[in-house]
Amino acid sequence: MINGTPFAYADSFFAKAIERLNQESGGPIRSEVVSLGGFPAPRAVKHFKKRVLSGKPDIVVLQFGSGDAAVPIQKKIDSLSSSSRKARSSIREDTSHINDDRITWRHVLKWEIKSLVGLLLRMPPVTSQEKYLEAIRQIIAEAKETNTTLIVLSPFVFGSRLSALYAKRYTAALREEIAHEHDIHLLDAYTELSKFPRATMLCHEGFHISRRAHDVVARQLADLITTIRTRKAAAARDIN
Repeated sequence: MINGTPFAYADSFFAKAIERLNQESGGPIRSEVVSLGGFPAPRAVKHFKKRVLSGKPDIVVLQFGSGDAAVPIQKKIDSLSSSSRKARSSIREDTSHINDDRITWRHVLKWEIKSLVGLLLRMPPVTSQEKYLEAIRQIIAEAKETNTTLIVLSPFVFGSRLSALYAKRYTAALREEIAHEHDIHLLDAYTELSKFPRATMLCHEGFHISRRAHDVVARQLADLITTIRTRKAAAARDIN
């Protein structure tokens, strides 16, 4: 979702954060989005050094977690309804139908039903917490080898309360994991987005965050990057 999916890139939290930073700094900030096709964190690890660190970035914003903490309830429902599997699969691959307009009680009811299905079937998330943290640890180690500042985003909110429960747990585990790391920063989007009604923070399928949610995360990200750059500038002055 760092590239704005299902909206245009200009609507993404990353684009909006960079726009604000450019306005405040008075100069262009060179940025690039490296999309790994929605891979969960363990699959993305092998691409991190080659596709991200090879560009020698000063700061890397890492947005995994939402795809990892999510419980794939819709896939399970589709597998139980083989006659509609092909049609629903094609819908999932095309995000053009996803929107954040007119979230109604019907959408919220669907989120609750899916959550109940997940609970009854005792479904796990896409990536276990152990494997997720293992992948994050490896990425942190590779970033430290190149003295790259790393911002790790927590999972976002979900329509499904079951997925949201995992997101909350993963966020707490990330906070503990990163607490004593130098130049590694947690951006806790989950807690911030949880301050608002779910219907205002999500698209109707309950997974992608809304434009308003992108605005919320953009403010968080811009503030954190500003703090990091200020500290780096002060440290450089002290050395000189």
